[in-house]
Amino acid sequence: MSLLSLGRGLGSAAMHINAPRPVFSYITAKGDTIPATVPLSAVGNITEGTIVVEYRDDNPRSSSDGYQNIFYLGTSGSSNQVALVKYMANGELLFRVTRNNTHYLKFDYKPDAIVPGRTNRIALSFKAGGVAVALNGIVIATHNTNLMPASFADGFDIGQLAQGGNIFAGDISEFSFYDKALSVHDVRRLSRKTDIVDAEFSAARDIIAFMGQSNSLGDGSLVEAPSYTHAIKLLSKDLSQGIENYIDPYGYAANPTFANLFNSTNNKFSYGGVVCDAVMGITGRETVALPVNMGGTGLVDPANWGVISEVTGQSVMNERSYAAIKTLQTAQQFGNLKAVVWHQGETDAASGVSGANYASVLTDFYNVIRRHVGNVPIITIALHDEPPSGYLTWNDIQTAQKAFTYPNHTVVSAEGKEAQSGNETHLSATGLIDLGGDIADAITA
Repeated sequence: MSLLSLGRGLGSAAMHINAPRPVFSYITAKGDTIPATVPLSAVGNITEGTIVVEYRDDNPRSSSDGYQNIFYLGTSGSSNQVALVKYMANGELLFRVTRNNTHYLKFDYKPDAIVPGRTNRIALSFKAGGVAVALNGIVIATHNTNLMPASFADGFDIGQLAQGGNIFAGDISEFSFYDKALSVHDVRRLSRKTDIVDAEFSAARDIIAFMGQSNSLGDGSLVEAPSYTHAIKLLSKDLSQGIENYIDPYGYAANPTFANLFNSTNNKFSYGGVVCDAVMGITGRETVALPVNMGGTGLVDPANWGVISEVTGQSVMNERSYAAIKTLQTAQQFGNLKAVVWHQGETDAASGVSGANYASVLTDFYNVIRRHVGNVPIITIALHDEPPSGYLTWNDIQTAQKAFTYPNHTVVSAEGKEAQSGNETHLSATGLIDLGGDIADAITA
């Protein structure tokens, strides 16, 4: 193809009359060969832009030496650059926007976000005043820097040698460049990827997602699990298994699609089956439980569900939040996402997070969910009665949860539900069954 041909490889963007058009676009599915380099002389002076790359990596969790360049725009060395590099020691993706050896966008993304053998799409826009990065349809980072690289003398390297590194071992199937920094909306749209797993959609199928930590996973005795009246289903954390028959325990999968949501031992009873069985009894529609949870994880802590800001003006979505939202998006390829149930707060209470801070972060978190999966109803579970010891702000967070307001949202209180004797942090099977009935009522109301 001609280097300067317009509009090649836009995919869904080409369907929109006013959609941005790339300066160049190479797509192997259209018969193109991805070039090793694109000289700056073919593009002209670059002061801003958007790069879109689609690639497959069969071994994202590599453990060897050196670096592999996925794309690199800049000068010799690393003084001025826009780059995405794979760090071979642990498979992390290194995102960089650098001016005169100072990183203005700098963050690393764990390889657990990349599904082996599946195609991934990344879009990165940059200009003075803002940088945005999206992975598979989810905005994972923004930066409000006013400084861009001073020059791009060497043009583009695509899948070639990184500084002190190696040629990228994966397969790059698209590389496109726009000479404008596109909006966050366009960046998210151009990176959209819906086939993380193979899915068959059914309009007659409702999916209920259960998010949060240990009480969302469930810690009740399996021998006390009830029998279910209806043929409820499960979409497990191993999304590649598709829709299965529901079975307790529901929160464990030996090979989760995203390791950020993996609990190595979770052979306990949850309320997921109780909720789905009651909802299906009322609606008559196939109802599926979707676990999107991880024990021992706090909301406000950036190492768990929160946002990481290592650099002034920079926000990076935690890999667990990415995994959760990508799981919700993937579920929408199977059926209707009927509700998201959020049950969490124990870890934040143990670490002394205030109720006001918790509520503020929860609002931001719900905003991100809605931005990526639409106006799905959300149910917040307020904490049950405070355990005897070990929690600094349990009642404060519980009070904030009970008073929490948000559009298309309901609060269900776990107050008074039976806790385990000697382990009052966790609800008993009886408490989980009772709470499950209340959650089902809220969903169907």
